[in-house]
Amino acid sequence: MGRRRRVAVLDDDEDVLRLLAILLERAGFEAATYAGRFDRLNFLVRQEPDVILLDVNMPGVGGDEFFELLRDDPRLAQVPVLFLSSNDEGELRRLVQRTGAAGYLVKGQFGRVFATRLERLLASFAAPVVLDAPV
Repeated sequence: MGRRRRVAVLDDDEDVLRLLAILLERAGFEAATYAGRFDRLNFLVRQEPDVILLDVNMPGVGGDEFFELLRDDPRLAQVPVLFLSSNDEGELRRLVQRTGAAGYLVKGQFGRVFATRLERLLASFAAPVVLDAPV
């Protein structure tokens, strides 16, 4: 049996990181979380994630800017990225369209279908996926 699929979560909110780690682990994923402002790229390279959940409103380099750094790094360029945010959903949809990210997840809407939709994303990287299931 191969390794569990690894999801790297980058967010400056420790509570969000703990909650997502619990949800991901319960769903059978391996969760790797990081709240730091620096060395994010090296963290991700070491983790070899199957998907990245990236907070839009990170201090320092924001999620949208960091997304561009990911796309410029050949080691991470093909890893699908879902943006995390409590921003307006219309704004998040536009961000996904503009950047080419795999989708987004609205903070506070981590419902039961979260893991199912994440599984679907991992199974098919082709189309953007919107993870917006109510709690």
